[in-house]
Amino acid sequence: MSLGRQTTLLTTLQVSPELHPKKHPPNIMPSTISGNNESEKNRPEQWKYWNIFKDELDSYSEDEYLESVRDIVESCESEVVNVARSNGKNVSQVKRKVAGDYFQAIVFRAIVDKATDSGFRALLNRESLQSIPGLSDAIPDYQGIELKPDLDIVLYRPDADDPIYIFSCKTSFRERLGQTGMWKLFYEVARHSCSDPECPSHRLSLSGDMSRTFKTGFITIDWYGEVESDNIAKVLDLGYTSSADSVDRSNNIYPLAEIKSHIANRWDHL
Repeated sequence: MSLGRQTTLLTTLQVSPELHPKKHPPNIMPSTISGNNESEKNRPEQWKYWNIFKDELDSYSEDEYLESVRDIVESCESEVVNVARSNGKNVSQVKRKVAGDYFQAIVFRAIVDKATDSGFRALLNRESLQSIPGLSDAIPDYQGIELKPDLDIVLYRPDADDPIYIFSCKTSFRERLGQTGMWKLFYEVARHSCSDPECPSHRLSLSGDMSRTFKTGFITIDWYGEVESDNIAKVLDLGYTSSADSVDRSNNIYPLAEIKSHIANRWDHL
């Protein structure tokens, strides 16, 4: 079994058509974004198996990470298995978790500098948005119960009202794609305004006064051609795949390597 069947899914928030504001608010300057992003980029260096992946990543430039991510993950598998076995761990469980976590980390490292250049604050593998400035009002709430969408990679510009991108990274696309579609619906329903007291949308809201809209998408290695065969992928707003057969530009499904250029232009083609 391969170490890395991996998916990354995304959620977007949008308000204003203005994509290039001239000023930064005084409390969120570009230097703060850069420092925070660098700190976030370095977080995986504390993870248990990071040294294994670091040795492999050193064979590539960061510009090669996205096109080579499948090879990188596969190359690290045997050493991860050996460490897990020597520590008495369940090898199958470790392989699945490591594939997901380190795929996230590799994608994040590949895109974070471009995100910084474009004014995006970048977050990696978060459990909640509660403590994130500008995002604490974006938490889905069902009748007082906080819901927790996947927040594996988040990109947003604190100084603007344009989209905020939330990527969910999973080791199995076929098991998670339906959940991603669910989050897309949740965000859309939470923004729905309706005067009908019986409308189910009244049960779902956001944690605060959030004017941005939400879009969902994905990033995947696509080991088994799941993107091509699953129509839910076409329902989502945006996607990236390592499989050339799964690229479908008419449905905003792009080669994974193109995500950096899309970050650079802030997805102005959508």
